[in-house]
Amino acid sequence: CAIKIHFGELGNDAYISPVFARAAADLAKARGARPFFADTNTLYKGSRSNAVDHLNTAIAHGFVPEVCGAPAIIADGLKSNDWREVPLPEACVRFTSAKIAGGFLDADSMIVMSHIKGHEMSGFGGAIKNLAMGCAPYKGKREQHSVKFQVREQKCVSCGRCVPACPVNAITMPAGAKAVIDRDACIGCGECLAYCAPHAIAMDWDVALPEFTEKMTEYALGAVHGKAGRVLYLSVIQKVVPLCDCTSWNDAPVVPDLGFLASTDPVAIDQ
Repeated sequence: CAIKIHFGELGNDAYISPVFARAAADLAKARGARPFFADTNTLYKGSRSNAVDHLNTAIAHGFVPEVCGAPAIIADGLKSNDWREVPLPEACVRFTSAKIAGGFLDADSMIVMSHIKGHEMSGFGGAIKNLAMGCAPYKGKREQHSVKFQVREQKCVSCGRCVPACPVNAITMPAGAKAVIDRDACIGCGECLAYCAPHAIAMDWDVALPEFTEKMTEYALGAVHGKAGRVLYLSVIQKVVPLCDCTSWNDAPVVPDLGFLASTDPVAIDQ
């Protein structure tokens, strides 16, 4: 039984507590399953872009069997190459197939444990985002992040924080000039948005975001391929911070802690 969870980026402490995570592992064991905690490597630079760093981050955050009750694995392998194509129904309009990590496809069942929080592109992160982005390898995340960004020169203060944040070096800033994004090189990951304090980096919100959310929804469907009736969704509504647990920091919560949700329907639990 794969327990899909976000281990949190180093420097962030808003992720789900491994003490809470243990409850899911104990639940799976009580039903005769062999649970393991899992996530996939990231599209951006950071402490989780390969399996070695990712596991070290998980361990640092307490995701060890002695605390959370089950081992942790990185479902898409050392360098995000362990994945397979999953066919999608004809009703899907963005993709005919989805790239899903082998560790999730090989599991017989799944508990999707999601930390509810804000997100700069999907609005908020819940069960659907946890499935779509969290179960996809690097190439699958890149397929979903198919938006392009640009710099609004009048707002750019030439701080340079966006330059090292770009995982593909698509941002440059000549001495004394404003930042420039190479739109051909941009993979649309949105990492630069999180680092731009004056909000000088922008995208076409009216056009790009509907496409992004549709692609994410279709990938979420691919993530549960072959597991009909064997997926449970648990959402933790605590430390609901403005940005994703992928950032190396977190702000104060925007709402009080509200508790937990459980469902067998990812759409219903997100709604």
